[in-house]
Amino acid sequence: MNKFKIKKGMTLIEVIISVTLLSILLVPLSTVVISSLKNSKDGEYKQKASYIGQKVIEELKAYDKITLKSDNTDGSDRYYELLDGDKIKEISENNFVGNFERTIFGAIDETNRPKETKFKVEVTMKRNSSFNFNNTNNIDEDKAKYKIVFENKGIGYTVRIESDIPQELIVSDELVFNVNNEGLEIYNKSDDKIKIYTSALDDKENILLIDVKDTYDKATNINLSNNSKELLEINLIKEKSLNNIKINSYKGNILLSEFNKDDLNNIANMYNYEVVVKDISDKVLFKGSSSSNIIIK
Repeated sequence: MNKFKIKKGMTLIEVIISVTLLSILLVPLSTVVISSLKNSKDGEYKQKASYIGQKVIEELKAYDKITLKSDNTDGSDRYYELLDGDKIKEISENNFVGNFERTIFGAIDETNRPKETKFKVEVTMKRNSSFNFNNTNNIDEDKAKYKIVFENKGIGYTVRIESDIPQELIVSDELVFNVNNEGLEIYNKSDDKIKIYTSALDDKENILLIDVKDTYDKATNINLSNNSKELLEINLIKEKSLNNIKINSYKGNILLSEFNKDDLNNIANMYNYEVVVKDISDKVLFKGSSSSNIIIK
């Protein structure tokens, strides 16, 4: 008698249960896999951003002397460039900012690396005002009660009073500077009706700082009177090659000192800078800061 073994298959109910269980297990597993891939990608972005940020910081730290450039004839909109040509712009005295894009290979190269990830880089750089040094060859401009700038702005030779509201005067001939307890007035000797004036600041020292830019090559004499009650210190700062600004005559209690710009700043000012790197959606991936001593002219 032949005996047949009866093989049982899976019933429909068992199949449904198995598929259901498998589906329940696949959902969390797929979530874990997707999350793992996302974290891996985020980690890669952060690593690249950190590399770029540290590289920019090292570039900034490499500078010990910076000569600012300008594409304008009047010398405005000054800037300097990093290694890849990225511009760090001067927004005010002793304050700089930079906004540009980079990849881990440096500047954007659409031809050779069109698919390379781009990151946004923001640089802020500011002079550390709490860093004080003692050097007789350096001049603290912040102490001066009056600051005068001579320059050629393309529209003529001008003298400008630096104050809350800067004032300019076109230089035509000899200049007259009158200092008293109330302030300083400046005018051309041939025309005393057109004047520029600034009030004295009580919290400053009685110092007149005269800054001659290298664009000013006009021979100019100054007749200066100090009618204030205290000694007036005059710090005349100019390029070594220029000898065109002269205190022609003066009266009152005056101490004149002349400085060549090339001899100044033997000790550099300290600048603090911060570098922020973001992805294309402006998510911050890196933030770093440092400081160094830099001569900027």
